Amino acid sequence: IFEQLGEPAFRDGERRVIARLLEGPPIVLATGGGAFMNAETRDLIKARSVSVWLKTDLPILARRVARKDNRPLLTGKDPMTVLQEQAEVRYPAYGRADITVETGDSPHQVTVDQVVRALTDWQARASA
Repeated sequence: IFEQLGEPAFRDGERRVIARLLEGPPIVLATGGGAFMNAETRDLIKARSVSVWLKTDLPILARRVARKDNRPLLTGKDPMTVLQEQAEVRYPAYGRADITVETGDSPHQVTVDQVVRALTDWQARASA
């Protein structure tokens, strides 16, 4: 879709899928970074769920994305350069997430534990 119809068509379809999923039972929904940049999608997420930004240092992200060739915005480009440019534009929107969890290069279970603790703390504050 991204390649054939372009990013706007992809983001529109992404928004519709996210809206449908958020109407169902509680789930963990991992979106790509571009999804939260769409104001309508971001509003849906904020209204119907708890949003969590997994904030990771750019060199770690660059290393991770360099291992894959399925990221249209990175095709044929230096990952670090693209990520730095995206960070400048995206971080203000990402900062609107309900929770920010600073992650590193730890095993997945460490990040899961961090997210669970952050959600528990967030819920306690929201209930107070």
